[in-house]
Amino acid sequence: PYNNSFVINDQGQVFNLEILNQSSYYHLHIMAIDDGKPNRLNSTHHCYISIATMNIFDNLIEYENISLLNISLNNNNNNKNIQWPLSIFDHYSYLVIGVFTLFLFIFIIIITICITLCLYTVIFGYRKNRKQKKTYHCSKQYNLY
Repeated sequence: PYNNSFVINDQGQVFNLEILNQSSYYHLHIMAIDDGKPNRLNSTHHCYISIATMNIFDNLIEYENISLLNISLNNNNNNKNIQWPLSIFDHYSYLVIGVFTLFLFIFIIIITICITLCLYTVIFGYRKNRKQKKTYHCSKQYNLY
């Protein structure tokens, strides 16, 4: 009855891996047994898992296709949907973080320069207007002869 089955232990390790290579979608029927302790799960859940395939070359992991991991839990009265999206940024996460940090650093420098120029204009513009020498023009010409 258990032909083509696989086992996932508590640490998440998968046994009988060649069975996992046959399909990219699995329907798991998970049943929890109540052992009489309070606050324990006593229901049956259905789990739908999409598998992301990967190749391992020289201890480097390269993802060929990345899909969504969808887990839908059906309880007696409650329906809960948990979605964990995997995107292209997971493969290039360090590059994305580095580029984001670089642009953030450049943005902070530009904002600092703009604020400094504005303060410079306000402060020294006020001093320049305050220290202007007043000049008087004499329009009358005095004739001493």
